[in-house]
Amino acid sequence: MSQRKKYVVLFIVMVMVVLAILLVYFQVKYMEYPPSGSYIPDSWQVSFASKTFVSDGRYRALRSKDEIGVYTYTTTVHLCENKDMFLVISRPVFRGLDIFVNGKLVGSIGDMKMGRSNMWNGTFLFPISSQTPTVNITLKGYALFARGFYIPVFVVPRDIAQMYVMRNNILSENIFAWATGASILLFITFLMIAFSGRVSIGKVYYYFGLGMPFLSIVLFDNVVQLLLPVDYVFYQKALVIASLVAPLFIHMGVMELLFDKGKSPMLSRILSYALVLLAVVVALWWGDILSLVRFTSYAMIMIPVVIIYDVYMFIKDILIRSTVPLTHLVIFIGLVAETILLLYDIVAKVVMLARPVYMVFYAYYGLIFAMLGVYISLIYDYIYVYESAGAEHKLAMELKDASETDELTGVYNRRYLHKIAQTVEGRVCILMIDIDHFKKVNDTYGHLAGDTVLKELVDVIRRQLRAHDVLVRYGGEEFLVILTDTLPDAAVHIAERIKKAIEKYEFVVKSDYIHKIHITVSVGVSCGLIPAGGSSYIVWNLIAKADEALYMAKSAGRNRVISSV
Repeated sequence: MSQRKKYVVLFIVMVMVVLAILLVYFQVKYMEYPPSGSYIPDSWQVSFASKTFVSDGRYRALRSKDEIGVYTYTTTVHLCENKDMFLVISRPVFRGLDIFVNGKLVGSIGDMKMGRSNMWNGTFLFPISSQTPTVNITLKGYALFARGFYIPVFVVPRDIAQMYVMRNNILSENIFAWATGASILLFITFLMIAFSGRVSIGKVYYYFGLGMPFLSIVLFDNVVQLLLPVDYVFYQKALVIASLVAPLFIHMGVMELLFDKGKSPMLSRILSYALVLLAVVVALWWGDILSLVRFTSYAMIMIPVVIIYDVYMFIKDILIRSTVPLTHLVIFIGLVAETILLLYDIVAKVVMLARPVYMVFYAYYGLIFAMLGVYISLIYDYIYVYESAGAEHKLAMELKDASETDELTGVYNRRYLHKIAQTVEGRVCILMIDIDHFKKVNDTYGHLAGDTVLKELVDVIRRQLRAHDVLVRYGGEEFLVILTDTLPDAAVHIAERIKKAIEKYEFVVKSDYIHKIHITVSVGVSCGLIPAGGSSYIVWNLIAKADEALYMAKSAGRNRVISSV
């Protein structure tokens, strides 16, 4: 691999690193921490069952089924300004929340009875009406497998709160709603291309396409659902299975892209089998929600392993290629972005195990990068394949036309006559036209002048025919016309019209000088009735009769029309 190419690959990786860093920067600035000027509780008094303890409000995983239930978080906030204030709850881990301000219920979100909600990526706003600088806040939350908040609860003035919520909705929930729709659209696009049959986009994109419905489920987990239509255990199973199957199909697509059929490395197949096995185990899981969440937290380790392996194989492939297809680079860029953000999440989770911290999950944004890479690659490849197929079809048609048309005059040749003789039906008449004394034209003015006469003769004949009539160059200076839906009298009339038009026409030819000459033709006519479905035998019999009539016209002195009817 050239040094320049290595620099290009390095540049691509650096660009994705910069984009990922910018994304992390904006997330940290606008989402991971409350905005400046916020009133953030130092601690919460938490009561559950008969227990009471102090908490900082951060995310905590439940350890046993006995801990599932409603937790009451209470705190006091001291305000230093007299403005319209709002309580902001961003990314709650609870499945349901009742919000009380100064003992008054100001709102409820989620499902407080069974926890059938998904609102961890939401940001919620509640007005605070208080005549005193001291505000008592009580939050009752239903904890199913964890409690607390990914982002601190805070109180801010109205304008800051509204701006914060708007930014959060755009950077989190809205962008994933759009991405979910885009992944479904991409899947539909794959189906349309696959079933259209017009072009083949290859097995690679079939794998990517099959992964899109599962990717849409993963992305949809970021969209707030205050009341799920199914039990949360079922929802969690579906989400985890989709999270395992989506990278499985992407992995299979990447291996199909990089290796010939059946030649992918053994480790690639082991990783695929591992993802399938984990998905089956989750589908058949018999334990409670806590054991399911614990198992899936370990099972999900396979996802970064597979994605990092795909990026590694991509890099190896790029380094050994003399030229790298654009589609390879685009998909590679998407996977690099996903890997960077995934690694960031892994580091953050390791830190969170050591000490509880607030965090935002970035790997979901990486999925959008990966999906965009596949989408751009598909569009590029489809356009290329479609245009190539169109060019091949056009070339095939041109070759076909070239084989069925006369090179000099542009009319059909005898090869096409054999083809059309099998399809014509109904009342059919044949005109056999031959130039009188054409040899004299060639001998006197040369063969180039003879070619000019033949080309201009074709134009004269065409002007006397209907659009659906067929003109064929039958021999050297002999032409054949097939008239469909034509009675014998009309055929003779058309033949006479052609003869007179040629007789009057002034042909301009060049030899040593420019000469204006006149020629005449003899025409033989035959007509017959061909049954439905066609009969080439009858057509060729009519051609033979027209040829006999032409011979009679020649014998009778030329420049005349004779019909065999």
